[in-house]
Amino acid sequence: MLCLVEIRGALAQGANLKTDPARRGARLLYEGLKSQYQMIAFSPEDAEITNWWLKKEYMAEWSLIKPWDRDVFAYYHEWIEHEVGIFLASGWEIALYVDTYGEAIERIQAKDVTTMQLHYPAHGPGFYDPEKPPRAWATLAGEPGGTNGPG
Repeated sequence: MLCLVEIRGALAQGANLKTDPARRGARLLYEGLKSQYQMIAFSPEDAEITNWWLKKEYMAEWSLIKPWDRDVFAYYHEWIEHEVGIFLASGWEIALYVDTYGEAIERIQAKDVTTMQLHYPAHGPGFYDPEKPPRAWATLAGEPGGTNGPG
């Protein structure tokens, strides 16, 4: 069975694989999916850059990497939807499609494919508002769930 993954949002932090790192936890997600499925990657970049990025991020074992065909499709997710249709028409069983873009998820679901939509936090772990001063430790420790609190 196949697992189709859109690299740009699901694994990479942005669309530019030349500069953008992997998302936090992306490799764990990749390893878990790879252990169960034949992996197909959709990428906005050409195959050479995509392969380089995947090797750099230790996610290099894919059954197939499909770079976006910009000459035929002007819209990235329209191209992905078309490619999913080709896999289905060829008789492949798609176990899962993974993406962050809600409209693409809905369109792939309409083809009777199970989907996983990932939502990542807008701010990374440990984010704080630089406009506000940090709270004193004594205040934090006294809150429910703190070291001295009743939680």
